[in-house]
Amino acid sequence: MEKQSVGRVLAAVALTAAAVSAAAVPAAAGQDSVPQCAAGDVSVDRLAEGHSPSPDTSRMFNLVLKGNAGADCVLSGPLLDVRFYDFDGRPVDIPFSSGTVPPPLGIVHMTEGSNAYVYIKAPRTGTGPVHPVARMDFSAPTAPASPMSARWPSYVFGPLAASSVMQGVS
Repeated sequence: MEKQSVGRVLAAVALTAAAVSAAAVPAAAGQDSVPQCAAGDVSVDRLAEGHSPSPDTSRMFNLVLKGNAGADCVLSGPLLDVRFYDFDGRPVDIPFSSGTVPPPLGIVHMTEGSNAYVYIKAPRTGTGPVHPVARMDFSAPTAPASPMSARWPSYVFGPLAASSVMQGVS
């Protein structure tokens, strides 16, 4: 993955968890007949720390969602109901940076074995507390009744910035 490409993508789609809404985004041309993904259509493949475009100042986490057996649907928009928990299962309050998502939002056609990505950027250091995060819970953007969970790979400082669901960046 080219470092500059990821940086441009994050700069273009940085958003805040407070701006997350369950509003559906219309399907792109040629995808009108493909339904939005529902609970059970996608699951977490992995969440790992990746290569940051600015390694001296930020860290990059990559969440990969995969299409489950029989999936033929679209995902678009930001994750919903994002929550973090420590190693004892207690909620951890990590702020998201403010920002807006410039249109158009990406639409990812999910089929069995296909992937969609969410890139989460965090400061490398911070003036506030370090957050010992063990897990992130969330829902897919088009399936708010589909709670998912991913093991968080390490500590984190806030505020965070997250992309919408998108195709992979190479």
